[in-house]
Amino acid sequence: MVTLHLKQPDDPDEFLRVLKHALTLKLDPSDVIWDDGQAQASLLDDGAASPLTSEVDGAQILLPRGFLTLVRSSALHDDPDRYVLMHTAAVNILRDRSAWSDALNPVRLRLERMAREVHREIHKMHAFVRFRVVKDEAGECHVAWFEPAHHIVRAATPFFVDRFAAMRWSILTPRGCVQWDRHSLIHGPAASPAEAPQADDGEALWLAYYRSIFNPARIKMNMMRREMPVRFWKNLPEATQVTSMLQAAGEREFRMRHVTDGPRHRKAARASSPLPPVERKP
Repeated sequence: MVTLHLKQPDDPDEFLRVLKHALTLKLDPSDVIWDDGQAQASLLDDGAASPLTSEVDGAQILLPRGFLTLVRSSALHDDPDRYVLMHTAAVNILRDRSAWSDALNPVRLRLERMAREVHREIHKMHAFVRFRVVKDEAGECHVAWFEPAHHIVRAATPFFVDRFAAMRWSILTPRGCVQWDRHSLIHGPAASPAEAPQADDGEALWLAYYRSIFNPARIKMNMMRREMPVRFWKNLPEATQVTSMLQAAGEREFRMRHVTDGPRHRKAARASSPLPPVERKP
């Protein structure tokens, strides 16, 4: 068995470089242990030195662009088998170029599912990060705590740089942290929930706004759970209001319908009432 080490689990470019070496040396996927520093891989490390050397840097390994795009996404998944699957797929493609054309190949289908879940998780991070104001020696800094299911912090960060370029902010996660000082990004190690910021005054304003736009007549719980999975609720300020608002939804919907339906029914009644007979002069 040969152990191939990766410095971090969220760098697809590094994985592709190491994969190129493995393919050049014709290493069989069943003979390789991929170690990205996570506990599952580290326990399997037998101490064997990696055979990768600079001697193979100039080798030409040509893989389909679509496959490389798929790797850049699926490599961020949390599945411990992702590296073996991508290595296996690459070996099969090099043996038979038509293998990539098989859209029903089980390995490809599994990698595509991983990629979709990674993209969905990035979208959820963009939607569910909630900043709180923390004051330090440099002034105000907006800090958020988020718990991603996959290694998507680096991939999701450019969105926040573009949207909040003018303010200092930090996002803390158990998969690594990122800080923006208005000029550059600084990536750091994982954080713990104890480091998450506490509620601030701005949060009360946001909750008041959230309650004001809540429409009990449009509640669809299944869709709500699909778009805002329950695992995120504990870190969303507005989620603390969901239970109480749902409990009062029936009564609030009744009041809303009574206020709006009453005038409409009276207007309809007037429109449907028979007109008085017209008196004709003799």
